Amino acid sequence: MSKKNDSFVASGGSSKKDKKKLKTSHTTNQPLLQNTQQQQQQQQQSHKTTSLTGGSLPLAYTFPIEHIVSFCPEALLFTNLLEFEKRLDSAITKRQVDLQEQQRIRQPKLFKTLRLSIYNTYSNQSAFYHLDNKSLVSVQDKPSWTLRIEGKLNDDGSFSQQSIYKGTPYAQQQQQQQQQQQQQQQQQFQKKRKFTSFFKKVFIQIGHRDSCEWDKSQALLETDGFEVKRNGHQEIDIKILMYLDHSPQRYKVLGNLAGLINVHTDTKPRIINAFWSYIKTNKLLDLDSKKINCDDNLKSIFGLDVLQFNQIPQILREHLGSPDPLEFNYTIKLSGDRQDYEQAYDVNVELDDNPISMNNSAAKHQILSLDEEINQCVQKINVHKRKREFMSKLADQPLQFLHDQTQQLVKDYQVLKSNSSSGFEEERHSSFYYQPLMSEVVDKYLSKQSISSPQTHVLPPSTPQTPSQSS
Repeated sequence: MSKKNDSFVASGGSSKKDKKKLKTSHTTNQPLLQNTQQQQQQQQQSHKTTSLTGGSLPLAYTFPIEHIVSFCPEALLFTNLLEFEKRLDSAITKRQVDLQEQQRIRQPKLFKTLRLSIYNTYSNQSAFYHLDNKSLVSVQDKPSWTLRIEGKLNDDGSFSQQSIYKGTPYAQQQQQQQQQQQQQQQQQFQKKRKFTSFFKKVFIQIGHRDSCEWDKSQALLETDGFEVKRNGHQEIDIKILMYLDHSPQRYKVLGNLAGLINVHTDTKPRIINAFWSYIKTNKLLDLDSKKINCDDNLKSIFGLDVLQFNQIPQILREHLGSPDPLEFNYTIKLSGDRQDYEQAYDVNVELDDNPISMNNSAAKHQILSLDEEINQCVQKINVHKRKREFMSKLADQPLQFLHDQTQQLVKDYQVLKSNSSSGFEEERHSSFYYQPLMSEVVDKYLSKQSISSPQTHVLPPSTPQTPSQSS
């Protein structure tokens, strides 16, 4: 078996212990290092613009408000503003969700065809058989293959679930004008959609010992495809699981309940509506007590004789699961033209052409810039607070303060200059870490960590693999 512990560069999110992230790129022809640097800049920007939403400050800049109220009464106003911002964000988010749901109900569903392509490329495969393992010095010289998953919307495959409208010619003309306006908005929105925006998670099983995972919640950028590179000179089977990102969230009805209400996968409100239709059709609702008398089918599913009306969402939640992913099987080929073994699939995806969700980028950018200014101001206040405390202690008791400072400096100097023979005996006790100096040192360390630019990390393979033996 060939050695497959290649370099795998994580481009977004935090790495897991046993799984590695997929490397994503805007176009498959761009170099890996360039894409990594772009995402590092985004990650660095996200570190610098820590949001204050939710009434919390960055860890390195927090300090007790009561300590500065005496000389800065505006601090109480700032905390009140944070609480108000928290309530305002919650109200805006709730209202936005309501508007989006109402707009989805009024407008017909629009579906598009997503053309999915899976193929692989390879390099240095023929040269491997003329060299032994000792001659393969660098990764570039080793035989390798690259799996690529790409996708784009097919404009010719769009269709709508709206029924044919039959009315007066004037009404039909008005409807055609509305449809044209909607199509123009949809075309502008579709130009911004990337391939990864249609999925929330992608899992790739490589053989039996290696796997990769991409999670949308940990990705920094939306891209046009995925790319996985490995070292190897043998064909290997690949299993790809792609989880669609439904909006609103959809659920799979589990067990016999799916056949009972005739729903396999749908949104939670529609599942509850189908369950309520079953209750009304079979006349299971007791109008006097407002209770639901379970028939034999419901008794076998829920194990209850009577249901309360307000128990329906909670009971149905126990019989709902995640939708089934899209599953594809692919075999890495190391000879021939890639067009001969490229696989293509058409997937119907629902487009969220809601303009409410389209006009948020400018506002979010403005909020991030304001948050960055607030963080800088808070950091300056914290610095001036320490200076004020220093001067205040010096003014109150100059002799005692200078004596304490001198002892502290001598102690710090002894700790720094202590050799290995004497040992750091004080560091073995917890009281050493409760000194006033420690809080300042920790703040400085966290500040440097938050503003330092991230470096490119080469992740090890998920499981150790043995190198191949040359025949």
